[in-house]
Amino acid sequence: MIKSLKQLAIQAGLEYIGEDILIQTVAINSNEIKQDALFVAIVASRDGHEFIPSAIENGAKALLVSKKQDLDIPQVVCANTIKGLRALAKEYRKSLKMPIISLTGSCGKTTVKEMIVTLLSGKKVHFTQGNFNNYLGVPMTILETSQDVDFAVVEAGTNVGGEIKAAADIIQPDIAMITNVGASHLENLKTLDGVMIEKGELLKALPSHGYCVVNLDDERIPTYVNKLDCHKITCSMSNKSADILLLDYQVSSEYYDVKVRIFDKEYNYKLPNIGKHNLLNSILAIASVVATGIEPAEFLSNTQKIKSYKGRFTSEKITDKLTLVDDTYNASVAAMKAAVDDLTDFQGKKILVASSMRELGDEAENYHRQMGQWLKQANLDRVYLFGDSQLMSCVLKQANDHRVSYYESKENLNNDLLNFIKKSQLSEAKIIVKGARSYKMEEVVAFIKQNIG
Repeated sequence: MIKSLKQLAIQAGLEYIGEDILIQTVAINSNEIKQDALFVAIVASRDGHEFIPSAIENGAKALLVSKKQDLDIPQVVCANTIKGLRALAKEYRKSLKMPIISLTGSCGKTTVKEMIVTLLSGKKVHFTQGNFNNYLGVPMTILETSQDVDFAVVEAGTNVGGEIKAAADIIQPDIAMITNVGASHLENLKTLDGVMIEKGELLKALPSHGYCVVNLDDERIPTYVNKLDCHKITCSMSNKSADILLLDYQVSSEYYDVKVRIFDKEYNYKLPNIGKHNLLNSILAIASVVATGIEPAEFLSNTQKIKSYKGRFTSEKITDKLTLVDDTYNASVAAMKAAVDDLTDFQGKKILVASSMRELGDEAENYHRQMGQWLKQANLDRVYLFGDSQLMSCVLKQANDHRVSYYESKENLNNDLLNFIKKSQLSEAKIIVKGARSYKMEEVVAFIKQNIG
């Protein structure tokens, strides 16, 4: 809550017009005005200034504009409203006293963020909503952080160089992590080393008394963090030197029963069965909460409340024998590998429906050949591919398996999938539908539910 918008604007070096006002929320869409809102007129494909009348009609209490408006409403004036938004957020961050946990990564960051929030159940927590983690979402999240919350959890995303540094400059985290460094946004970041450098900017923003949560199982992160002057909590599924180490787990249809060592003590916790890859994610989330000083015994029971999030490995039993997993939110290389690995461990019919992977730049064909190798080793019962025909031909060539098929149309894919499911009704079966957002693979999920469930 911004108790004095006028004072904040002046401290940020911006012009202020009108009476002082309290602000609780920030909006860039005139149709999404909430209580005590500051409307930011962003100039993009459309000029946000055109929507000021709509914003005021919907309840906006103040404006951030690039030029003074002839209106009787408080206004913050800045030549570039995006820079103005960032300036307000950077200044407001100085007033926040609660620990701020921030995270980025090639995949899993939204899941880990939600896990952290769940582990902090019972505390007052402000956190990034949805995937509002970009150059607009980060400053908005900071500005909407109330002074009286116990913790803030802020997610930072990127697809171009420099975006994480800009976000970190505003967030100024007390605890930070990179979930992993993988092949994502390579069209702009070019190489995995480029991804590491970009993501690493968040960790560089940590103060010397801050905490870095370190994924020891990642190829690049441990080396990068060695040069950081801050406290570190290391995590691993297998490295015995880790501060937080997964010792053992047992899996059932509903839960993973997990044994973990946290520093010198052993603990047990239950994690809902939302995919094997989320075992590591849960350890990273636990480490973040441990870094706040809360004892594990105080929050580990909250792991049972963790759930999958829409399109992120959402598992549903749609018949007595058929489990459907909706993993259609995105398809990074690491996430695709996790889907294949999860099916490999399943006892029963194993079916994968997958789109091609996006934003891999010059390495796209290479990563799709790797995908073909995974499928060759995984011995799945059926694989249905959709998307870029050139990239999927790389998968088919490497897999070299008649059970792996490519489809140019979802209609043909759906029909063949339905026929196979019907023939497999006597066996336990699991289908994972995995896809990049642009391919709308959730349509396959909807088709299965309509025709099988």
